[in-house]
Amino acid sequence: MTAARPLALILLPFYCTPILSFLYRMLNALIAPDLVAEFGLSPAELGVITGAFFFGFGAMQLPLGVLLDRYGPRPVILTLYAVAGIGALVFIYAPSPAWLIFGRFLMGLGAAGSMMSGLKAARVWAPADRLPFVSASLFAMTGVGGMLGTAPMGLLVAEVGWRGGLVAILAYSAVLMILIAALVPSIPRPADVRWSTQFRELGKVLRSPLVWLVAPMAIASVGVNGAYLSLWAPIWLRDVAGFSQNAQEWALFAMMAATMAGMLTTGTLTQRLVRRGRNAMPVVLGGVALSLTAQTLALLEATALAWVIWPVFAFGSAAIVGLFALLARRFDPAVAGRVNTSLNSLMFAGSFAAQWGVGLIINQFPQTPDGHYSTDAHQAALLTMLSVQLLGLLWYLLRQSKMDPSKGKIAT
Repeated sequence: MTAARPLALILLPFYCTPILSFLYRMLNALIAPDLVAEFGLSPAELGVITGAFFFGFGAMQLPLGVLLDRYGPRPVILTLYAVAGIGALVFIYAPSPAWLIFGRFLMGLGAAGSMMSGLKAARVWAPADRLPFVSASLFAMTGVGGMLGTAPMGLLVAEVGWRGGLVAILAYSAVLMILIAALVPSIPRPADVRWSTQFRELGKVLRSPLVWLVAPMAIASVGVNGAYLSLWAPIWLRDVAGFSQNAQEWALFAMMAATMAGMLTTGTLTQRLVRRGRNAMPVVLGGVALSLTAQTLALLEATALAWVIWPVFAFGSAAIVGLFALLARRFDPAVAGRVNTSLNSLMFAGSFAAQWGVGLIINQFPQTPDGHYSTDAHQAALLTMLSVQLLGLLWYLLRQSKMDPSKGKIAT
């Protein structure tokens, strides 16, 4: 604990920040039909609007690592949540799709620190022997946010409309900002660290061969995860499996529960293997393989397994979070925050690209008479995304013998 307050109170707000991030992130999956009806959006436009969140989220990651190391989580996250709030207001009052894109972009920028600020707080205040569990449990809270952002948020939106749903998220954000301001201490500024030094260290991280060993696999896996869990999975369930709106929302709820379970499982198994001095990468690779299997079943239109396919996809793709702990062990602790945000930046750039890419592919096919998208369109999108992920996995498998990211330490 700190001299002022117990560790549990300091970390309490950071167990709530991933929930806010996922409420912002998941909302478009629920309100997509409303946006299409109100603004006349094409699939590509819908993909760009949804993906703008990931673009803003990813763009903020690189400066975020420097800011967290320099100023600490408290002032950084408060400032960013104010930006997200402005984005939500822009989205609510948007007169055109361009303003919707801008609002989503600002929401992504503002939500960018939700997880990384918690990891930084844990690094500063939590005992070293508790860091693996704290990190895994922080990641698991994204599943809680995802679950709340599906069927429960869908029920709320059905009552108050999509704009009312965003107002409710803004209210939660305001409460959270008060908690952060009241409970999280400030940290001392680093004594003799120049901006140029911090960015030079960031450059070394970005040029590290070890980062680029896992980056293609991580970018592809997280990109497709973000694209489908934030938008296209429920649309696949509607168009291919014939799910109602309510069934789509509960399926999303199950996917988020599976995400939380996948992150906790990955964290537990990875920590156990690392403590025993064993290679923990098979945990990550096993999750990727499980995710690819689920996507293959979706590609084959195994609709009888629709309730299984997407939760298994979510559980498996959650294993990528294990890379954060494995990579951090290979770098000096002074730059570990920038390692996390660098990898996160690349991952969320992939999410934007995948979100937009799926929309572009689906847009090449004519809609069905009832306004849905054709099964051929969904198959083409899934086949493309599977191919990209297999290329990322192949890149890792061909190069991993030279640089196993689960062993040893390298200098930056």
